[in-house]
Amino acid sequence: MARYSHLWSLVDSNIDSALDFNEIVKLIVHLNLRITKKDLKATFHIFDQDNNGTIDKEEFVNLLDYIMERKEIRYVYFENYKDPIKNIITASGLRRFLKEVQKEDHWTYEECSSMIR
Repeated sequence: MARYSHLWSLVDSNIDSALDFNEIVKLIVHLNLRITKKDLKATFHIFDQDNNGTIDKEEFVNLLDYIMERKEIRYVYFENYKDPIKNIITASGLRRFLKEVQKEDHWTYEECSSMIR
């Protein structure tokens, strides 16, 4: 959960330790991801393991891991932003990717570092 804790805090607006569908929509908008509401709702239901209409922290990690695994982004990222010598994701490469491709300039080095752990 540590790698996504900042995102959880951002969208758990009522601080009830669970995220409803509208809070997940807020997250998707914040991350500038393009997912139709229909697809997001279907994905939400898949990861709402206990079928209570909310996503808990464990379900949240699984949901985000699934959503963030986007082949087209992985290709762009690995081809242009990986460490050329080590052939791995680095925090500085992720930060550059978020700034240049995703047009998100607010991510700190520390946040990027926590995302790739």
